[in-house]
Amino acid sequence: MKILMTIHDFLPRNQAGTEIYSYQLARQLARSGQEILLFFAEFDPSQRQYRVNRGNFDGIGYVRVINNHLSQEFVETYLNHQIGETFREILNDFRPDLIHCQHLMNLSLDLPLIARQRKIPNIYTLHDYWLICPNQGLRLKPEGLICDSAESSVCARCLSSYPRLIGQLPWLEKQGLRILPYLGPLARTTANLGRIARVKLPFFFSRSQNHHLPVEDPIHFQNLVAAVSQRNNLFREVCSAVDLFLAPSEFIRGEFVHSGIPPEKIFPLTPGIEPPATDDYPTRKVKTQKPKIGFIGTLVPHKGLHVLLEAMSKIPPDRAELKIFGNPSVFPQYMNRLRRDYPAFASSFFGPFSHNEIGKILNDLNLLVVPSVWLENAPLIIQEATAVGIPVIASRLGGMIELTRLNQQGKLFLPADADDLAKKIREFLQQWNGSGPGPRRPGSFISIEEHGKKIESIYQKLLS
Repeated sequence: MKILMTIHDFLPRNQAGTEIYSYQLARQLARSGQEILLFFAEFDPSQRQYRVNRGNFDGIGYVRVINNHLSQEFVETYLNHQIGETFREILNDFRPDLIHCQHLMNLSLDLPLIARQRKIPNIYTLHDYWLICPNQGLRLKPEGLICDSAESSVCARCLSSYPRLIGQLPWLEKQGLRILPYLGPLARTTANLGRIARVKLPFFFSRSQNHHLPVEDPIHFQNLVAAVSQRNNLFREVCSAVDLFLAPSEFIRGEFVHSGIPPEKIFPLTPGIEPPATDDYPTRKVKTQKPKIGFIGTLVPHKGLHVLLEAMSKIPPDRAELKIFGNPSVFPQYMNRLRRDYPAFASSFFGPFSHNEIGKILNDLNLLVVPSVWLENAPLIIQEATAVGIPVIASRLGGMIELTRLNQQGKLFLPADADDLAKKIREFLQQWNGSGPGPRRPGSFISIEEHGKKIESIYQKLLS
């Protein structure tokens, strides 16, 4: 089979869960004899808008299109005709038997419609809520609270806090991004990192950065409501064009059934993983050492690191050591706030890491905390920790509930509640003694090999 797989961005620059899962699945499918081609977007101010690059990553072919987010209006943030044309050219050249959409953000929402016009079967894996939430699929209000509404007026009021999400990029920034490609290698270093973060993520923890559009202007607000309604209408068209949705968790399946997708069209399928190779590293001597509590992930507000830091500030420093792994340059405003509010943990930040190092990192931890404040779907890091027997404490939200219950020593805490998280950490520490909490107990997980076979079976059924 020839499989075209779409994703919003990819390795090595972007190493979040969806990207890593897509890479592992593509590699597994290639091992079993399938021909895989990846199509993804990348923000790169050193290259001109919509430039197409072709290459190979670890044996997997790809087509990368540059999207520097130069949208003039809201519709261009999700419906991109230029990228649609690039997609058509790929279909002409590659002639896939099937299209598997891992994500469409940064590309164009109408790609499944184009596939249907070509009579090519297509599948969509629901990694987050981008299809129904234009706020980067996070379903978070500007103040950081979870949003349960799908009303266009509610979405419009939320989006008014994020001008860049509706094509309202400041003129000076937009002109700067157009000039940067002509600076060559200097472009990456001269690009405004804060601008990159604001394009990709909301900044609800920095009130000074909330630039509200004049929603009190009835005409302007109604135009924005109409624009959101137009996006919702396209979502319904796309859903009819997708042959099958895959839901990594029962939670996200229920959310999209509630949004209007027929339940028989959403198949629950737990993602597979490649278990981290902790055996490659010497077992750490835990005797007389403090237990090590870890956070591994993207350092952005919705991942909830501030909740963990607040909880750890309630734990005597001689009881445990905190280790934080993530890139501090992704969201400078957030990092500045954390450094200001929690100076005692300045030495706890260990910087960015490659996913190839995840086994080594986990091998040095005794407890993993996943304190996300948004409705996580199926966090890869919980599955990886479970596979190697690392206890997990996670927010009682979304798909984290399902995954944490598979962890032999997993616990859940009230979302965004630092006091409850501190209580759960104390319970873990009470079980700790001079020789450690006992042998690791790996929990239940699906291997990428087994998962790949299930995916291939689904492909075959669609093609038959």
